[in-house]
Amino acid sequence: MALIIREDFKEVADLINRLITIGQEFSKYETRWIELANNEDWQIVNNIKDPMSKRHLEALYNTGSAVSTQMKNQLVSLNENITNYPSLSAIVEKLGQDQSWVAQIASLESLLSQANETYTGLNVHIKACQQMARLFKIQISQLNIIKYTLDLLEDSDTYSKELTIATTNAQVEKSLASSAALLQNNSDNKALLQQILAALSELKPHEAEASINHAFPPIDTDYGVTPPDEAATPRKTIRATQQNTQAPEATPYRLY
Repeated sequence: MALIIREDFKEVADLINRLITIGQEFSKYETRWIELANNEDWQIVNNIKDPMSKRHLEALYNTGSAVSTQMKNQLVSLNENITNYPSLSAIVEKLGQDQSWVAQIASLESLLSQANETYTGLNVHIKACQQMARLFKIQISQLNIIKYTLDLLEDSDTYSKELTIATTNAQVEKSLASSAALLQNNSDNKALLQQILAALSELKPHEAEASINHAFPPIDTDYGVTPPDEAATPRKTIRATQQNTQAPEATPYRLY
């Protein structure tokens, strides 16, 4: 049965579906990491004498499994978790932020390269390590696809409309706040002031009570205004080339 995409994501339904499908793949990877860690020959890593070499190979598992779990949790809930993803711009910002795995692809590639160098130097055959490296590489390819998809979402009309609405609301809010500041000490304009404050609460009702105490301390009211955040600057569009997710067959003493 086809997934029914949220009404506000209809224009980019195919791209949202792609991200959710990748999330489902990461769910399979999560299970695979557990299976590989339970392989008998993975225990060879525990007996490696050199602590640095041991750390490099353990990082392959620790980081790879963390990527699979976190990306699964983020992607499969895009369509349903309105709290975390209230808008398309929220998806783009959260999945592409500096702390995200999508933004750390270069670091992941470096980690994989270091693990391969370490494994080659050990001159041992650990099948679980080779399979982990292949899975790690596939996950990097998926992250590149996610990055490319986020760029497409950022170029969509839906994303542009959201930014326009956010900017307009911020400008209206600023104008209303200025008017309220001028009127607050004039008793003749009390009714008009209350109308302005009510309009402000419609823009940001969830922040009304806390904001009014800060912005207009002389007024005893439950309505308020929060200064607008800086307008979001669209990330620089980078067209990531989809990589081949099939890694070549490894030689006995190389990871990939």
